[in-house]
Amino acid sequence: INLVIVGGFLMFGLIISDKLGIGGAKTFLNVASAAGKGIKGFAGRKAWEGVGKITGSEKARGWTRNLANSKFAPAKWLGQGINRLGAQAERVPAEQYRKQIAGMSPQRLNIEAQSSVGVRRAVILEELAKKRDMSKDTMNKFFFDPKTSGNIEKDFKTAGLNVKDFEKAMGRSFEMIAAEGTDGYKEATDKFVRSLSPKDYAKGQWDDIFATIDDKKLLTTEGKKLQHLQQQLAGAFAEWDPGAYSKITPKIKGKDLKYYSDTMNWGIDNFERYAPKAIDRDTVETKVEQARKALNSKGKGALARRLMYGEEGWTPAGPTNQ
Repeated sequence: INLVIVGGFLMFGLIISDKLGIGGAKTFLNVASAAGKGIKGFAGRKAWEGVGKITGSEKARGWTRNLANSKFAPAKWLGQGINRLGAQAERVPAEQYRKQIAGMSPQRLNIEAQSSVGVRRAVILEELAKKRDMSKDTMNKFFFDPKTSGNIEKDFKTAGLNVKDFEKAMGRSFEMIAAEGTDGYKEATDKFVRSLSPKDYAKGQWDDIFATIDDKKLLTTEGKKLQHLQQQLAGAFAEWDPGAYSKITPKIKGKDLKYYSDTMNWGIDNFERYAPKAIDRDTVETKVEQARKALNSKGKGALARRLMYGEEGWTPAGPTNQ
């Protein structure tokens, strides 16, 4: 039944686009949209879920994208029509997905996220981000590949979900992911850090974002990209929000404290040395002092105490140890 209905929608869209032009295609979409809002029965919901799954697949998206960009008018209208129909169809089961995942354990949700696509994947990722339960495997799978993350961003928008809160949980924006490896990465990172309010720091999975990277992992592409992210964030905090260190430090687990401390100090040192010429030296020194104080690297505060008392078996050397 699903297949017949989906096939009927697609064929009817093609006929309308071809025979009646853009006005007819728009009418068809309006009717389909109204049907999507009005259908309450099980069969209707299943039919629309079928439309959403098919039009939301990676292959279908590529196909309809090519159609929508075609110079042949009927093909262009059909591509645009299917895209809009797919968007409407994916909104219909979004609430159903929320009900399906209610009560699932974080482990199960992460497995579901890695095996899902479209709006279902976005709904699951939103839930994981809300509870700060995304696993490192989930973050690594989705957020180092610009193509995949671009699709996820579209899924969030299609489902009407808040993509900004999701970015704050990840500690990176989709703009940063897209700019990885280019000169625009620092600019995208600065923009993301400047957008964070004091309350936003409570939303981040900071212990996963600043997880220790050993030498073996550093040889992998994901390891290198994670280190790049960590360093860019550390430097951006020094430049735009020195107080961020004091907000993030309590979120770091003991085993990652030394690595976190080294990374953040690297960011502060790097900013002090290579601060943009537009910032005068007095301002630079003031920000550096604020950053080091917030990081507690002078023997006072949470980070130094946790390190000094051997929470993870390491004590800071030099004056900090006195």
